[in-house]
Amino acid sequence: FDSSPQTSASASTPTPALAPTVVLPDTPPRVVVSSTVSMMVLNHLKQFVPSIELITRRPLDLHCLDSAPKVHEADIVVSPATGILLTTMINLRQRPVPIHQGANSMVAAKSTDNFRRATANVACRHSRLIVLVSENNKHSETASPISRADANALAEFQGFAAALRGTAVVQVIYVGGGFETLAKWISAIICQYHPAEGQPFRNYLLPVETMWEVFLRRVG
Repeated sequence: FDSSPQTSASASTPTPALAPTVVLPDTPPRVVVSSTVSMMVLNHLKQFVPSIELITRRPLDLHCLDSAPKVHEADIVVSPATGILLTTMINLRQRPVPIHQGANSMVAAKSTDNFRRATANVACRHSRLIVLVSENNKHSETASPISRADANALAEFQGFAAALRGTAVVQVIYVGGGFETLAKWISAIICQYHPAEGQPFRNYLLPVETMWEVFLRRVG
């Protein structure tokens, strides 16, 4: 996947946000998604991959006492090998930002430091971690020119991610546009990696969450 930010030739000419082609697999994918992921993103995901089965899980922190160590997980678990983290450009650029969740927010907001910590922790759980940094365009699926502040914040985070290669391969992808373009990127990633990596474990993913599953998630 091309992780380079999209630039616009003219500020007055809208540029359609770039996204890869979704090649549907022969067998319907079954993946785990965090309950913090926006329903608008998930609805578009179901349109791109109509047969997909989404197993929703609440964050592990909701199962634990306040004194328990914080456990970070991928927002979308494609397979044991591949996880996807979602964030927005404003979350990389600003610190701190309030943690909130709603119809106008793709994922729960995280400060830069907290998101870096989460990225490092999630990288320990997978051999491949893909971080999708959304422009979070609420008005259209076009890509706005990336500002100098955004470019600097993205470059700093890419440098941080590169330093994690001893733990996992961490790929940072800037996603222009809004919910639909983000969902198309997620769909393409799932369809690329799930057939070989996730299909063998498909039958182990159950709609009902068990205490044994929660224990295994906590220990990684």
